[in-house]
Amino acid sequence: MGKILPTEKPKVPKRDQIKGFAGCLSLLVAFFFIFSFFSSCGSSKKEPSPIQEKPATSTSQVSPEELKKQQAEFLAWNSQVQSDIEAFDSTWSEWKKTFDGLSNGSINHQEALAKFKAISSKMDALSTKFYKYSPPTSLSKEDKDILEGATCLLANMSTSRKIAADKAIKMINEQDYTPKKTSDILLSIKNSDEDMLHGIVAIKQIKSKLSLDAK
Repeated sequence: MGKILPTEKPKVPKRDQIKGFAGCLSLLVAFFFIFSFFSSCGSSKKEPSPIQEKPATSTSQVSPEELKKQQAEFLAWNSQVQSDIEAFDSTWSEWKKTFDGLSNGSINHQEALAKFKAISSKMDALSTKFYKYSPPTSLSKEDKDILEGATCLLANMSTSRKIAADKAIKMINEQDYTPKKTSDILLSIKNSDEDMLHGIVAIKQIKSKLSLDAK
């Protein structure tokens, strides 16, 4: 993609390019609505299980005192993780607003670029936060491994959304609104949603094992 030099006249998209752009935006918006059903934790009634997921073992061999400690540590850990997931959802909601604005003309390309850059930066920061999480120390090694895997998936989730935002930036800069470019962006979103659902299921697995389903 080349920058427009001061001596160059800006390229004006042809009529068929504009139609193609609107069509691609409509596809992205429709796809967003489908996957937004899964975008908040616990909202999905049918969640796929993580690949090769192992059933949680019983806590019957753990003393009441130890179980109480594990529960307290997990709840504190989970509270922080859920807070970052909410930040993820809030950041991603800007994606739909931005594409809606591009589609209906309420925002221009420069405004959209600024918003996508902000989304990319926030997703990058969230990915780093998820990667840095350590599981509660009182849990068994098996449970720690499961939670570490969960936060790794959530980090990948954020990274994929950053990639989607970066691809959108490139699409606008290059004025390339072809179906191929759109499909490429949608693939990053799909990968993100799959990682999110698997990560959430893994966290719920340990929550259930610790008899915390009601909390």
